[in-house]
Amino acid sequence: MILSPAVLSFARQHRGLITLRAWTDAGHARSSFQRAVRAGALQPVQRSIAALPGTVLGPCHDVSAAVLLLGSDVLVSHRTSAWRWGADIVPRRPVELISTRADRRSRLPGVVIHHPDDRMLLRPRIVGGLPLTAPARTLLDVGASDVDAVIPTLEALVRDGLTTVPAILAALERRRRRGRPGVRPLERAIEELGGVVTDSELENVMRRLFRRTGIDGWTFHELVDGYEVDFCFPDRRVVVEVDGWLFHAASRDRWEHYLERDAYLQARGWLIAHYSWRMLTRRPDQCAGLLRSTLREREAFSRRE
Repeated sequence: MILSPAVLSFARQHRGLITLRAWTDAGHARSSFQRAVRAGALQPVQRSIAALPGTVLGPCHDVSAAVLLLGSDVLVSHRTSAWRWGADIVPRRPVELISTRADRRSRLPGVVIHHPDDRMLLRPRIVGGLPLTAPARTLLDVGASDVDAVIPTLEALVRDGLTTVPAILAALERRRRRGRPGVRPLERAIEELGGVVTDSELENVMRRLFRRTGIDGWTFHELVDGYEVDFCFPDRRVVVEVDGWLFHAASRDRWEHYLERDAYLQARGWLIAHYSWRMLTRRPDQCAGLLRSTLREREAFSRRE
């Protein structure tokens, strides 16, 4: 069967998918759609939707098919939106959508439609041709439905510059006043990653760890070859940095500045040891043990020289 240019153009715009509506709009008879599927000229995907032969179907096609069939009032949402935003989670059914229509229902297999308890942050963001819920809305919806997916979603969105910690906190504040679900899991995720922890709080945690474990010989906020560092063990040429992951990931310029600083100091013979908020608060004794080992190795190395 020879497909019309209009059908081929539609398929190119939608990952090789063709809807029955696009088929008939291109002048093909409605009955010929299923005949083309039976003859192998099209691959079946969903009710009233098929794909060009040779299209390698995957999770993205499930999402695209659902959006094409259900119309302009749905947005890709919850875990499915998080996955499309780049979160390190495994795509799985059902495809999750959110509808602005209270009466919208899904009778498509493998598709569930959520109805918003509020319309906050429901403006769509088009990513790869799909209308996704905005990053802050996605985080809140994931927090309400899949707690395990909150941290990977938060990490991906901040790491890729798709949102910022201040923007998330502002959305949390608006949502918190209304008593909406999803708030507390997102707050816990931000706390877990040190997103609302200041440099001074992190430094205080490290100082308390030094005192408790008897690690001495350090200086605080020393200038080392022109760079100010968090902690320095000058006799062993070891620098210790305490990092809030979200704080550093939120700015590419800041991240590159610290990479440049580390490379320069290492070239000058300094060893840089980084400890995160999560490491210091969840595994403090392990952090102390690692640092002690580092300091011993540097001391032994200095003696050999």
